[in-house]
Amino acid sequence: MAKKSTLNLPGTTDRRIDALLTLLAENSTFVISGAKIAKEIGVTRQQVWRWIQQLREIGVRVKGHPRTGYHIERVPDILVRRC
Repeated sequence: MAKKSTLNLPGTTDRRIDALLTLLAENSTFVISGAKIAKEIGVTRQQVWRWIQQLREIGVRVKGHPRTGYHIERVPDILVRRC
């Protein structure tokens, strides 16, 4: 059975996604490795990558750096999925 990502469901929030966004926002001047993010919020690096992609889809500007990690460039005032 396929597991649905809660980021796709309107009106729901996964606390770990919130933790990911908070971690990136609080360290916006640093590049944080996917492994460190995964360890901090208790998910796999692949899940971090998927959530980064989904955050980008809703307007959060997250810059990926090959072999080093991610940092947030800009968070929009309102997070709304683009159609």
